[in-house]
Amino acid sequence: EISGKATAEVALEEMLAKVEKTWEDQELIVNPYKDNKDVFIVGSVEDITVALEDSLVTISTIAGSRFVGPIRDDVEKWQKDLMLFQETLDEWLNVQRNWMYLESIFGAGDIKKQLPTESAKFMEIDGTWRSIMRETQQYPVARIACTKPGRLDIFKSANETLDQIQKQLEDYLLSKCVAFPRFFFLSNDELLEILSQARRPQAVQPHLRKCFDNLVKLRFSEGANSQDIYGMISGEGEEIPFSKMLKARNNVEKWLSSDGGVEERMVSTLRDVTRKGWKDYAVTPRKDWVRDAYCQVCITVGSIYWTLESEQVLLLEEKSKIVQAMGKWLKKNKEQLQGLTELIRDKLTGLQRKGVVALVTQDVHNRDIIEKLYTDKITSIQNFQWQQQLRYYWDETLDDCCIKQVDAFIMYGHEYMGALSRLVITPLTDRCWMTITG
Repeated sequence: EISGKATAEVALEEMLAKVEKTWEDQELIVNPYKDNKDVFIVGSVEDITVALEDSLVTISTIAGSRFVGPIRDDVEKWQKDLMLFQETLDEWLNVQRNWMYLESIFGAGDIKKQLPTESAKFMEIDGTWRSIMRETQQYPVARIACTKPGRLDIFKSANETLDQIQKQLEDYLLSKCVAFPRFFFLSNDELLEILSQARRPQAVQPHLRKCFDNLVKLRFSEGANSQDIYGMISGEGEEIPFSKMLKARNNVEKWLSSDGGVEERMVSTLRDVTRKGWKDYAVTPRKDWVRDAYCQVCITVGSIYWTLESEQVLLLEEKSKIVQAMGKWLKKNKEQLQGLTELIRDKLTGLQRKGVVALVTQDVHNRDIIEKLYTDKITSIQNFQWQQQLRYYWDETLDDCCIKQVDAFIMYGHEYMGALSRLVITPLTDRCWMTITG
């Protein structure tokens, strides 16, 4: 019995010695941060994590043995140290993750100015972090670094502060999104990339595609930091000059907004070119007008005049002549469609061709509607077969384009769509429009 007990005690001592040996020379991997020789971060801890889990299992096994008596104090000390090691390492890595995220943000002067309190708190933690990492780089023994008295409390406090800073940062980003709601389409990192370069307006260019439907680039005057914006460019390369030059001044959410910014200038410019297109359509041969108009203007103004001419037929005082007039209007629709077909065969630029193709798709749909009205002998503007159509108008009182469908009345948004392309318009498309407007 005595021999068995002694043998068991020796086996436990050997297990404990093996744990001690493991941590004698186990070091943390410390790497330079962003090629900076004076700033360091902890590298991969995979090996240390595996060794730590194995050691904790071994120590628990030893502590649970009835033969642990002679080495109980040593085992309890190791158990306490390894638990502290594990908790400290977790907090350490959490601090590092938060510090790396916020360091790139508060490294930008613009963010520092806009969040001075949070910046001051971060800089305090930043100094502590750099000091601890320099010390660790000089003496990287893992057990010593992770069980140093007070270090766990430092990391816990740092994590609490960093969480507060991150919460304030999110509130700050939310305030920017509220000021310019299209920022909600961007991730926090993308928005921070813009805000951290607030003094460089052109930094917003890569993110415009997510904020607007098809405004993907702004035409700035020459110069990397130019603030003068002269126009907008679509993904297809169509460019529409702004009706008035815009200055990218003040906060980015301000000069992008609908309150005197890019969004407002986009809307007012499209309203202006649509108004001009509406006036020119009446006095210019249709093929020439299509060739010269912007793609979106072709679609919008084409819809306005199609609605106008259709209702002129339906509003004839002599009801007996409406069906005959509708037949003539159907013939004109077909002739206009034939004219566009001939235009496609002409020498056109890529953008002109896109505009003509989109207009052909729309005209085919419109022709089918008129053919149905003619076939069914519809003679009233109040007939549901006409009322269910998506109808565009230029309201001279409002001096703007509006859309009607059944009881819905919607002001045209003038969102820049660029060189629209549309495969086909089907009866299902009509039903979708009616569901949306209803």
